[in-house]
Amino acid sequence: MATEYAMCYVPWEGDGKTVKVRCPPRRNEIPEGCETCGYSQTNPDSELRNATPFSTVDECCPGVVDDDGYRFQYNYDWNIAKAKREAYPASKGSCWGWWGCDDGYSCQDRSWWGGGDCKISSDSKFLNEACSDNTQCNKVTSSSVAMACSRVSNMCLLKEDAAREHSLAGLSRKRCFCSLFDHWEFRSTLTGLISCVNYRECGGAECTLTTMDGNKYCHHTDASNAKCSNCRADDGVCTD
Repeated sequence: MATEYAMCYVPWEGDGKTVKVRCPPRRNEIPEGCETCGYSQTNPDSELRNATPFSTVDECCPGVVDDDGYRFQYNYDWNIAKAKREAYPASKGSCWGWWGCDDGYSCQDRSWWGGGDCKISSDSKFLNEACSDNTQCNKVTSSSVAMACSRVSNMCLLKEDAAREHSLAGLSRKRCFCSLFDHWEFRSTLTGLISCVNYRECGGAECTLTTMDGNKYCHHTDASNAKCSNCRADDGVCTD
């Protein structure tokens, strides 16, 4: 007689139709004290995703992994709202000349004597908006969320999602070089032998020396003007 299994039940417990598969908490249900930074990934076509015979993680534990097989070990839904354009005022205070505006805002509509209004600058980009380099994605939003300009979609994404796109697309690390004529940035001028902000090869990301082969490579999801981490379990966590 063939063995019968019940979907989403543990086959080696009892009669195979009594004890349900235990699922890890969904990302938005992970207690803050249990969060860890980073993510795990399983090939969505792999048999390793099978929880029980003829059952899959997706069927038994919906919401635990996404369609690409990724599971983040923390919940950053809390700051996604802060990555969107509508979370910020289009105009914020007054200015004079080029002074008086917060990051990501510029002095616009100036009068003949130089006074104007601080408005979101044209090169400030927000979540899911088209971009050309990482710094555009970390201007107005930089105190609340860490983003990167994806090399695949050329859109501003949370840095973890950008890294996922890069991984799924099979992108390899990219060699880069530090040149004063590339970055025109004071800090990079002093540290250029080890690292620099690179726009030419890295799109505004860090270009950093590795001791493995003595070459420099782009850190594509690390923006030079990013200020915090999306993961609450990390140091320097983003705040509202």
